[in-house]
Amino acid sequence: EIDRRLRPIIDEHGRNAVAVYSGNPTVHNAAPRNLVRRRKPEALAAEARHHGRMEAPAETLTDDVVTLRRWKPEQLETLAAVAGGSAEHLGAWMIWATYGYGRREAADFLERSAKNWADGKTYDFAILAGEELVGGAGMITHPDRIEIGYWLGRHHTGRGYVTRAAKLLADEAFRLGAPEVEIRHDEKNLASGAVPARLGFTMIGEEPAEPPHAPACAGVDRFWRLKRP
Repeated sequence: EIDRRLRPIIDEHGRNAVAVYSGNPTVHNAAPRNLVRRRKPEALAAEARHHGRMEAPAETLTDDVVTLRRWKPEQLETLAAVAGGSAEHLGAWMIWATYGYGRREAADFLERSAKNWADGKTYDFAILAGEELVGGAGMITHPDRIEIGYWLGRHHTGRGYVTRAAKLLADEAFRLGAPEVEIRHDEKNLASGAVPARLGFTMIGEEPAEPPHAPACAGVDRFWRLKRP
């Protein structure tokens, strides 16, 4: 399962693959740290929106079945093994895995992921079942919405992990004040499209996808949106 912008997760790697693929700003405050800690999340989110920024999401999200945890440098070898071992499976739908995936690609991704988190552009997470890495998911920030994407290793599909991960990200996006959440996927990737459908998203339309396209893709993105409750 995957997102075109996830590079296992989110960047120029590709759109959401489940085959699954589908398809973020930190508040800086000069107030003393003890005062910041006492402020409610709603107040921080409101201030961030006032300044045209989104508060960074929590670094760990869980529903007791899956856990989303911000990627860390020490996960390099595990990421390379999981994504690399599923490169054929993922690469059909995600261009970032089409030509293989190894240690260098994982290192590049983790470095870029840390920078994008600090810059508030994307927020990338490992998907864990227990303590086992099973895939990746993330949030991409837009001025008027949050886009989410996801991918799973080939041995972990069909267990509901991506649906749970997508729900955790959507709930967190709404907590942070996003008015809408969006999921995109290639029109041929029906497994990826089943995720937003299960979560109550509405299919808004289709549009040509930006090249290059992975081998199994039609080159047409379907996009789904869910409004904040």
